[in-house]
Amino acid sequence: MIKRMAVSLFLSCGLLDYVQAGEFCRTNEEVAFNCKHNQKIAELCYSKDTNSFIYRFRSGNKVYLAYPEKMSGPGGEFFVSSRPYPGGGEGHVKFTKNGYTYFIYDKNLTTRESFETGAGVVAEKDGKSVENFRCSNDASIHATAYEHLREETYKGIDRE
Repeated sequence: MIKRMAVSLFLSCGLLDYVQAGEFCRTNEEVAFNCKHNQKIAELCYSKDTNSFIYRFRSGNKVYLAYPEKMSGPGGEFFVSSRPYPGGGEGHVKFTKNGYTYFIYDKNLTTRESFETGAGVVAEKDGKSVENFRCSNDASIHATAYEHLREETYKGIDRE
């Protein structure tokens, strides 16, 4: 229960100042993913200077999660995976912190009958989804992530 509350705090902190997706990466960083929901922002930023990524989750001016804490050059424990679908596909960027695995995702699936799209960040503990922060903006994982992150085998995620 306490662990779920901690993850919920991470994903649903109090509403502070109004923020825009894409405003949080610093001037020397490029947006690799940005996701907005209400006043909360989840972004993955890439620094060409250090050839590294950093994920930040914030509400207003307060950062609730930064991974890694500081950019420290290439590496980091981010992994990218994708799966093609007829008329679309699904991509993930994965990292693990404090026993939780986080999946930044985007999905597009087109059939004759429907069109399904979505993006967000799922937090898992012991392989089960404990939180899904869904984007309200048109979010996607940018090519920068696929070009610079280590690829791993695609694993489906539970998005409840």
